[in-house]
Amino acid sequence: MNRRQQLAGTLGFVFAIASPLAAAAALLPAGLYRDASGAQVYVGAQHELPDPAYLQFLDATSGRTGALTSERHLASVCVVREERRVVRSPLGALGVSLYYRGDTARSTILLIHGSDPETREMGWIVPYFACDGVNVISYDQRGTGESSGNWLTNGPPQRAVDADAIYDAFRNDQHVDASKIGVWGFSNGGWAAPIVAVDRSLAFLILQSAPASTLEQNVIFEAKESMRGTKHDAAEIDAAAQTWALVLDAIDGRTPVTTAKAAYAKVAKTSWFQDSLLPLVPEKTAFIEPQLSGWRRFLSYDPADTLMKVRTPTLAMYGGRDTKVDVPHDMPAIEEAFRRAGMRDLTVHVFADAGHTMKV
Repeated sequence: MNRRQQLAGTLGFVFAIASPLAAAAALLPAGLYRDASGAQVYVGAQHELPDPAYLQFLDATSGRTGALTSERHLASVCVVREERRVVRSPLGALGVSLYYRGDTARSTILLIHGSDPETREMGWIVPYFACDGVNVISYDQRGTGESSGNWLTNGPPQRAVDADAIYDAFRNDQHVDASKIGVWGFSNGGWAAPIVAVDRSLAFLILQSAPASTLEQNVIFEAKESMRGTKHDAAEIDAAAQTWALVLDAIDGRTPVTTAKAAYAKVAKTSWFQDSLLPLVPEKTAFIEPQLSGWRRFLSYDPADTLMKVRTPTLAMYGGRDTKVDVPHDMPAIEEAFRRAGMRDLTVHVFADAGHTMKV
């Protein structure tokens, strides 16, 4: 796993795939296809910078997914149409697309990214919804495609502001049933999606691997799991967690930066440093502006108050082997918050053998 993939996994949603195939992306439109055996195959472009776009598929019969290496023997069943716009959010321009089939107003789902440099092309999930009756709205993450800004400087509240602006821009679109708009929040997007549910009138909310811990708690959880996965002992794991706590306190202004930088420099010489995820917060840039404000927006968010205000019917899905979200803690926390909110329309499902991306 390279540094960019590690960052995407650490701070948000990342999907495991086969090798990218850049040339294929221009050959086949997003949609539902049938192969020579009669199996249904969903195909859509996937694009995460700095990699080139490629075609990602989902075989609905076998559940296999990956990069499409050939479009031979695929017969079109449904081709997805696209309406492209630039939406003006209070935080700047956003490149957005509405993916749809047919001319009638339909249920529509807005996909909120995790923390990665991903464009609106989000793979097979777009035709999976659009060819089965639900329009999809997807957007270029900040700093990718036609969207201005930098995704690394936005925390969940800023992502929710963007999602609110997209909702407002499309709710009166002729293809959208304004009474049936929902949101899907992936991983880090699972912090932003409930904010949108409070801000706007949503028909439904889907949370996939959504955290209910604070961002600080989640980062330390992930660092510990990374250390355990690379077979470090308890003392090393504790040292990494303590250093992370100092770094996070300094970013949030609770500890002197000099104290955190001294601790960081000390552990940077250890054999376990690279596995602690601490390199994802560069010592030379994390404590100065504008990076400092960006990290602070990321790491100071606590979802507790928002979760207790949600009234939107919700489906929450978790993987039993998730090492990026503390499922034994966060899933009950969401259930308890929704219970206290008086919201009874909650369905929670755990896929016991799945990881963070729902892949087994």
